[in-house]
Amino acid sequence: MARTRLLLLLVLPLFLAGCYADQKKQLAACEVSATRTGDGQPLKSIQACMDSHGYNFVGYAVPGGETVVCDLPAVIRGRASADGTDALCFEPKGALALRIYHWEVPDRGLVPSSSSN
Repeated sequence: MARTRLLLLLVLPLFLAGCYADQKKQLAACEVSATRTGDGQPLKSIQACMDSHGYNFVGYAVPGGETVVCDLPAVIRGRASADGTDALCFEPKGALALRIYHWEVPDRGLVPSSSSN
């Protein structure tokens, strides 16, 4: 029993280490694919590619009235952003992957939205 717990504690960081990095790699692959297709709509192509690989497009909208600061213009152009914030426009679909993602990238550049009265 103690060995199992120790093994889990050792394996968990390895499992978590690649989550956001994998998301960034997948986005880069989708961006390259979108530029090669030449359909003139990289955003739709990238959204479809990321969707088929298990990621939802969140853009700037986040439930709870907050906005995600992601490099949406880079995604629209189909080019990787210099600071890597284009990957913040997507989040994993699966419940466990999403929980891990929120743990690994806790603030995601969240900015409170202004409410007008």
